[in-house]
Amino acid sequence: MISSLYVHIPFCKSICAYCDFCRVGYDQNLVDQYLVALQQELSQRVDHQNLKTIYIGGGTPTALSDEQFQRLLMILQPYTKDVKEYTIEINPETLTKTKLNLLSTYGINRVSLGVQTLNDRLLKIIKRQHTTEQVIHAIDDLLACGIDNISVDVMFGLPTQSLTDLIETLTSLITWPIKHISLYDLTIEEHSYFGRHHIKKADDELCDQMYFSAIALLEKAGFRQYEISNFAKSGYQSQHNIVYWQYQDFYGVGLNASSKIGHYRYTNTSNFVEYLANRYINDQIYNDKRDYLFERMMMGLRIKEGIVLSKIEENDILCIYKEELADLINRKLLVLVDHRLKATTKGYSILNDILVDLLPK
Repeated sequence: MISSLYVHIPFCKSICAYCDFCRVGYDQNLVDQYLVALQQELSQRVDHQNLKTIYIGGGTPTALSDEQFQRLLMILQPYTKDVKEYTIEINPETLTKTKLNLLSTYGINRVSLGVQTLNDRLLKIIKRQHTTEQVIHAIDDLLACGIDNISVDVMFGLPTQSLTDLIETLTSLITWPIKHISLYDLTIEEHSYFGRHHIKKADDELCDQMYFSAIALLEKAGFRQYEISNFAKSGYQSQHNIVYWQYQDFYGVGLNASSKIGHYRYTNTSNFVEYLANRYINDQIYNDKRDYLFERMMMGLRIKEGIVLSKIEENDILCIYKEELADLINRKLLVLVDHRLKATTKGYSILNDILVDLLPK
């Protein structure tokens, strides 16, 4: 039974300097065609029964016109009957009064707000189009319309960003009644604006300072770190993302979206011509036992509490990864207790290095 659905909206009013996701500039006619194809894909590939989480991401879903935004939510309405967590990504500058009303009308109860930083100088460097003032207004407006489950995205390691810049942003954010903060280390992607112009991020030592200082500040403020990059007030962990980290099955629809069903991973086309012709899936990969178990560990170890393994999975992992796990456990980087595999405090801080050690040879 698949309980989660991801919907990709690839349109943006402008392109951020760090972005290398599947996205394109807003075009009214193209959006209209895309919504028709999206509705077709949903009807062909997604069972509307038993869905518990829906996540609309992008791109910028709120880049759509008010009318198109309503059309999108109408298309998804038949799939929302049993949904408990209904999330949409929002950029502050594209949140209109009409869209706010539509969020309430169609039952969206969680918002992921793209903030990145509350420093207007840094916002210009990363080519974000909103201001700090617009962030404040967006949060106030969301609360006023009854959406109090608000998550914000924050980035660190930005060009010219200081530790003080990051701490000031987080210190301001925690004074508002937000429930969740996602904290991301900037990655310079080859085809992003930063990558094409050879712009460097902050150095590794400063990034480490930023990360660990942020953890201390957020946990003191009541945001528990439950995943490498995610912090939540009690009871407000992202249920949709936990599906990914627990390696459960999920649907993904829209341009370049991914799905997981059993041992199969499906990746949709990133070509508009193909997608609009209702040729959705570009790639299908079968994960054999070793690859499946590696992905299970790769995703599950991101959660601070680790993963609970069935006895069969535990036996398979201990057989296939016997030497690697023995070494990591001996070095006190991982522990396996009562069928739960997790990183220690020491191991959690170097999890990427641990996963490299576990990569299938």
